Amino acid sequence: MIIKKIFALLFVFTVLLFPQKIKLGEQTKINSEIINECYFPQFSKDDSKIIFSTESYKGLYAFDLKNQTTKIISEQNGAGYKPIFLNDEEVAIKTFKVENGRKYHSVLISNINTGVSEVLEVDKRRISLPQQIVGADFILLENSSINRKVLNNNKLQKTNQITKAIYSEDNSLFIIKENESIEISPLGKGVYVWESFSNDGENIIFTFGNKGAFICDLEGNILTNIKDAHYPKFSPDGKFVLYMKDSDDGYKYIASDLFVYSLEEDTEYELTNTEDKIEMYAEWSNDGKNIVYQTPQGEIYLAKIIIEN
Repeated sequence: MIIKKIFALLFVFTVLLFPQKIKLGEQTKINSEIINECYFPQFSKDDSKIIFSTESYKGLYAFDLKNQTTKIISEQNGAGYKPIFLNDEEVAIKTFKVENGRKYHSVLISNINTGVSEVLEVDKRRISLPQQIVGADFILLENSSINRKVLNNNKLQKTNQITKAIYSEDNSLFIIKENESIEISPLGKGVYVWESFSNDGENIIFTFGNKGAFICDLEGNILTNIKDAHYPKFSPDGKFVLYMKDSDDGYKYIASDLFVYSLEEDTEYELTNTEDKIEMYAEWSNDGKNIVYQTPQGEIYLAKIIIEN
């Protein structure tokens, strides 16, 4: 026990004495030959492609970083809203159509390379895809009830984790464990958004109203609060949080910059500080070496993350 305490003190002393410096390196604008305005970018599982949509979430596209070409994954309504990647080639999407003034949703598993889709559910009135870590199955919510889909092994990224999911509904935050949906709502009733898990599935991050981002454990115990942080994303190793600090005039965004918070150092680092560009909705690459972000004009940028000790 004494030895462990000594090592812990030495670690804290080292961090304080030699703090890390986190900054952006080379930045590259992504230009798609298919559509001019690209929104909500994120990396494919193997980091070989940047997946993006339109401003209205219509369609889903894959930009190949090696070949500099774009493929269409789906052109359906809603396909770009919070897709869930199952492996290097397949992504789960929820689409919709409107008939006689009523909206009907379908859930598909689409191949990023071919665009070929397998239908899981079709023409449902109320169905959603909670944020989740996919294990041996896949979780849907239909009329707030848990609907588990067992997938073929070749559709799953190799993981030993049991599928668990997190979602917000009716001003509350819920976690799905086994076949039960449990309300945790760490801060009581309110507006929970941008909820997601850390890669190890042990912590949850979300934004609550205008109070910034919070990290809690699976029981809802608050661990960290990052003020003014929006769209927070855990780094793949769980050591950092990437987020934006934005402002608007009630109609449109007028400013936004990107930041990284070091959980080990309890320190915030500013990645961008630009007056002529609004950087938003940033996502980590799966190897943690890059980020991708958008501007309100539909521009997408790929940027290297530099961490100096």
